Amino acid sequence: MTRKIVWLVVSCLMVAALVLGSCAPAVVEEEEEVVTPVVEEEEEVVVEEEGPVMVRNTAGKMQEMPQYGGYVTLATTMNLIGFDPAYTVTWQLFQACYTHDPLLMGDFTKTAAGTGESGFLLYTFFLEHQTGYLAESWDISDPETIIFHLRQGVRWQDLPPVNGREFVADDVVFSFKRLFETPESYLVATHPEGRRPLSIEALDKYTVEIKVPPGTQGPIFRDLSSQTWPIAPEIVEMYGDHKDWKHNVGTGPFIMKDYIPGSSRTYERNPDYWMEDPLIPGNKLPYIDYQKVLNIPDRSTRLAALRTGKIDMMSGIPWDERDSLIKTNPEMLYTKAGIEEGGIGIKTDKEPFNDINVRRALWLAMDNEAIKEDLYGGNAAMLSYPVKDLPDFAAAYVPLEELPESTRELYGYDPEKAKELLAEAGYPNGFKAKLVHRSDVDCR
Repeated sequence: MTRKIVWLVVSCLMVAALVLGSCAPAVVEEEEEVVTPVVEEEEEVVVEEEGPVMVRNTAGKMQEMPQYGGYVTLATTMNLIGFDPAYTVTWQLFQACYTHDPLLMGDFTKTAAGTGESGFLLYTFFLEHQTGYLAESWDISDPETIIFHLRQGVRWQDLPPVNGREFVADDVVFSFKRLFETPESYLVATHPEGRRPLSIEALDKYTVEIKVPPGTQGPIFRDLSSQTWPIAPEIVEMYGDHKDWKHNVGTGPFIMKDYIPGSSRTYERNPDYWMEDPLIPGNKLPYIDYQKVLNIPDRSTRLAALRTGKIDMMSGIPWDERDSLIKTNPEMLYTKAGIEEGGIGIKTDKEPFNDINVRRALWLAMDNEAIKEDLYGGNAAMLSYPVKDLPDFAAAYVPLEELPESTRELYGYDPEKAKELLAEAGYPNGFKAKLVHRSDVDCR
């Protein structure tokens, strides 16, 4: 089942200083006689404030022109797991999205601000929703070859030992080979022998060719294009690895300026970042001057920080706290998103769970409708896994009422039939089983 949550965002007032500054009293150099005129009739003076500048973006929609400057403060519940993609789970290298770029990333022009084809509210890899970042384009014309054509003119951040040099194909080759040659690497564990790239080579300064074994192209393309970030060879050559945050030099929009484990991290704008706003071409990114991420494990403390404007955005807000926030802070912008509650995985190769009647009995013994209404106040979706009712899955999602009867039945509640199925499976009196499930962890 999927709990419906609310994302709430507090808008930053970028022009507050200007407004306050304009209200300062004028300096009087000489005393003058003040003559107060006789006012025969009060007259209301209306001063019209200038509204925001509106522009039409590349998707044809009118939007407010973004302003440069200011900052954003976010909250997280998790400590960083590291800075070296060869010694961490690559897709959990969360801070890399600030300081580094992948070869491909989700296409922002397809979000709600653009065409609305994807909400990007959960991780999915649909190639049609991806766009080139460090790779301007790519070729997968045969099942055993992947070619990335890199974007020319991208530069590393102007920090030693890389010093702002151009990002080239040799950087990609070094980074990707290292991921498959370091024994501790996540990709070594997830791509066993026989399922790793056969070769990774630079065909020229801006072209990388990867040869792969038959049947492995999809996972390798996904993992290398969007789930890892190339690093500069100079850092590993000088320091032996990429583990120290102080040696964190990327091609991304922000430069990491400070990191206190378990407390906070701060990023400043990379003045030489290559990317422009895809919806408003010509606007260099990023817009904000810096970003701060605070570690606040306790949800009630995070909620208090959101209410008082100490943080600007928060996700993972349960439905029962949503209405209170909207009431107390009507200025907040919010949207609904679905999250999956933790489930229980059951091995089906041993008794009793290798019998399909046992598994169907488990489904029929759960009152899903009551769980939806009583536990979640109706703020849940009955059918949500593995295909969800989101724009991303529009071509694949089938509503519950359109599924076969044998499937729809499983979402109902029929304890008597569950008992019959157990009896047919040889368990007329039921059975006992030990299930291990993690405790509730708020990791959002």
